[in-house]
Amino acid sequence: MEWDKKLGKIFGIYEASVPVLVTSDLDLLQEVFVNQFHAFHGRKRFPVQPDVNDSKRCSIFITVGNRWKRLRNIISPTFSTAKLKKMWPALKGCTSLFMSNVERNVKRNNNGKDTKEDTIRNTPIFKDGCEVEVYRSFSIFREKSVANVTIIPLNFHFSLLQKFTIDTFFKLAMSADVGAQGDKELPVLEACRDTFRRTSAKHMSFLPKLALIVPEVKGICRFIFHNSKRPNEDLMKAFNSNIVEQRRKLIAKGESNHFTDMVQLLIDAEQPLNDKDLLLEDEKKGFGKSSKVLSSMEVVNQLVLFLLAGYETSSTTMAYAFYLLALNPKVQAKLQEEVDKLDEEEANFDTVQEIQYLDWVIKETLRLYPIASMVTARRAMKDVEINNVKIPEGTSVLANVWSIHYNPDIWGPTDPKEFYPNRFNGKELHPMAWLPFGAGPRICIGMKFAMMEMKFLLFQFFRAYTISTTENTENPLTLSDGATTTPTNGVHLKISVRH
Repeated sequence: MEWDKKLGKIFGIYEASVPVLVTSDLDLLQEVFVNQFHAFHGRKRFPVQPDVNDSKRCSIFITVGNRWKRLRNIISPTFSTAKLKKMWPALKGCTSLFMSNVERNVKRNNNGKDTKEDTIRNTPIFKDGCEVEVYRSFSIFREKSVANVTIIPLNFHFSLLQKFTIDTFFKLAMSADVGAQGDKELPVLEACRDTFRRTSAKHMSFLPKLALIVPEVKGICRFIFHNSKRPNEDLMKAFNSNIVEQRRKLIAKGESNHFTDMVQLLIDAEQPLNDKDLLLEDEKKGFGKSSKVLSSMEVVNQLVLFLLAGYETSSTTMAYAFYLLALNPKVQAKLQEEVDKLDEEEANFDTVQEIQYLDWVIKETLRLYPIASMVTARRAMKDVEINNVKIPEGTSVLANVWSIHYNPDIWGPTDPKEFYPNRFNGKELHPMAWLPFGAGPRICIGMKFAMMEMKFLLFQFFRAYTISTTENTENPLTLSDGATTTPTNGVHLKISVRH
């Protein structure tokens, strides 16, 4: 944001040798993301990303041309409103497990035994609230004693919020129960945990940085990165053997007709694919029609991508929502008033979507904390000139999302730094004013899915609990930038049962 103030709405930087045009000019972004999408349909190149024409390694995130269009056309129906409505019963089950785990987390003693619910609810720890860290663990921060039982933090491999998002992905997108919110882990979940841990390993982050700084060794870095054991290799094998192969067996038996999830859509589209065929098709048709075919490896690649992209973003956004609602008790009270109007028995996809204030709370959270702003960049596929701005082929165009989201000319008159959900009440916004999911044809394909799971979890949670700050609550939060923007020191809050 500081550069925007000093250099203006449009300026250039270099990521090593790669030119990057950074802009908060909404009209320019409208041209890049939407009006001239044909010239900017590629995402920015990452230093050691696989060849975009290699079907064995590519996901929808990095593909371009007809290969991207084919994947988008195949996967999009998974996230249609009609399909999301069919996922609602499974989402209710996942949310119920989350709520049970939250309650159990403050009831468990150091021997792993639960105290009676009435005992907990009628003791000061729950009446007065107990301190929790909601981002990393959602567990009690300090040991406390209740009815002569010591309550201690639970040691989760993932936080409860992350377990919830993983559980919803597997159950809703794959019709698979991997025990994400339970006490036992299936092989797929173990592979997930190992992937998330190893993805941040030093040698995995060193190679991309070296390739970016010294372009001459990019080829060597890419070879080492993709031919050594990649962080998601075990996960891909687990997906293939535990999810895809099991579904194929059901298909062979004629028992897969009732599945309408992502796995089924991908497998139905699966056919042998020659990479040269799509390259030839791109040359002949440009950015035109595309054939609906998928290679076997592409099926697994898409599943891994959606898990890795979705588990952290949604869970972190919900942690930020808890934080902002704790800092703003009047907003939280208004949210509770709105969710209380809908009986739990009447809660379904349509009725929860109709709670406008809940929608505004999530949108305002994403405005203040656009956690994946760096991945929205587009790449010029040819030389382009827009409004007298020349953009050479290969240049990355990066939306200055944080400057846009905090611009008082866009979000005033209320201070843009304030958490004020009502700013979304009937306000006419430029299409590029709110960009947490990107924009245009390459907008996050899972946006509706993410909004649905976040809305229902917040709906259920704030019907039962109130969140407030403690002496350990940071204000402002210290943030760490990476693939996503995360709270460096966690989010420490107090949870109390509503009566």
